[in-house]
Amino acid sequence: MEAFFRISLPNDWQSLSDSQLLFFFRLLSHDLQIEEVLTVCLFKWADLRLLCLTANGSFLVKQRHRPKFEATLTLQQIQSATAALDYLRTFPTRITKIGKARPLEADFQRIPFATFISCDNYYQGFLQTKDEERLKDLTQLLYPGIKPRCLTRPILYCAFYWSA
Repeated sequence: MEAFFRISLPNDWQSLSDSQLLFFFRLLSHDLQIEEVLTVCLFKWADLRLLCLTANGSFLVKQRHRPKFEATLTLQQIQSATAALDYLRTFPTRITKIGKARPLEADFQRIPFATFISCDNYYQGFLQTKDEERLKDLTQLLYPGIKPRCLTRPILYCAFYWSA
């Protein structure tokens, strides 16, 4: 008998929860290739757990909520499934709340021009220097009132990609 999984994945940026966004940016902050990020997101969000690599090169997996149910997936099947997450290759969104801090409007409408210019300067400064202090400054502008303890690398990457 052939086994199969029914999985449900977010189908666009707007479908992602803040915790899923943070998970995605946490992976990006570790300098992983996008294919690795998509695969890890697939396994996390589909609630799949890799058990082992089989002798024929397939992967034995199970879903956490169905612990007695196991199946093998080929590399091609996994790659095909990650195609559903291809929208993650572009970065048009932001986390809607970090602690109690809420972001500026995504389209920068009704934002003072000086704030917009400062954001751009910090963004360009990071591109030139790779100094994460510029990202901290940018994030503090994009999320007014954000606590310093919240300025983690994944949050900084989120702010960077949002402003890009």
